[in-house]
Amino acid sequence: MINLKKDEEKNENKNQTYGIITIKDKIHNSKEEFMYLISLYNQAKSYNTVTYDFSNCKYISFICLVIFKMCVDRLELQDHKKIFIILGDDKNKVRIKEIENLSKENQDDFLFLSNYSDKQRDMPLDDLERYEKVINNSFLYTRLEQIVGELVGNVITHSNDGIDYGQYKMYFGIRVTSKLVQIIVSNNGKSFSEVIFNSEKSKQNEYDVSYKDSRFINTALQPKFTTRPNNVGGLGLSVMDKLVSDYFGKIEIISGKAYFCKEYKDDYIKIINDLLYPIPCTVVFIEIEKENINDKELQSLVDLTMLNSMLI
Repeated sequence: MINLKKDEEKNENKNQTYGIITIKDKIHNSKEEFMYLISLYNQAKSYNTVTYDFSNCKYISFICLVIFKMCVDRLELQDHKKIFIILGDDKNKVRIKEIENLSKENQDDFLFLSNYSDKQRDMPLDDLERYEKVINNSFLYTRLEQIVGELVGNVITHSNDGIDYGQYKMYFGIRVTSKLVQIIVSNNGKSFSEVIFNSEKSKQNEYDVSYKDSRFINTALQPKFTTRPNNVGGLGLSVMDKLVSDYFGKIEIISGKAYFCKEYKDDYIKIINDLLYPIPCTVVFIEIEKENINDKELQSLVDLTMLNSMLI
């Protein structure tokens, strides 16, 4: 007599051992696509060994690439999963770094992305300096240098509970196309809502789940806002916001369940929304169009900014 129940248990255990997850053809920035990435992450948790098949994928945005890579880090380092990547028609397994080319829209695009330990605070700035010529604008570079320094400092300060197996605490990346300059700083520590809420525990008895996580990001963008003791700091995000507004650019932040987008183009746009499920990382992204960058105008802007700071 066949024991059907035992056979079903065997099949279930077998299915939990190995899985192939096929990636769709294009992954752009949107609330729906971030939820798609979360589903890829959660699917992989059901298996011991996972292969992500990118054979049909033609494009993945810079932000989504970083989220995917940080999810894979967590799967491998925290959940102890074996992760493999298939890229192209030959079905050969590749390193995760090789999918970066999918974020390039043409061969002339420049993309740099690397991961760091919290003991390597100066390395993102060193890497930014290496690619100053790629950014190709001294005034923009100076301001980006200040912002990256502040954001990396925030990662070190606020994400000490994040995973740090060697070099997987944070990512820093640059993408430059014929039209755009993009910068990413991300980490796998606490979300904005966790950090801000925990710093204000004395003001609230419990976490109000009806209060959108993304609104905490809006709070963090305010000048001089800080969760550090004795009100030390509080410059990173507000300085970034000022830079992006000066160049009519865009900020996107995805943190936990929060999705925040602020765009200073033809019409001012702000999107504050929450995802159904949290992503296991925080990504801060800025984008500036090259046509909005003019050395002569920026020199006047820098001089005026310096004058104002002296008068305050």
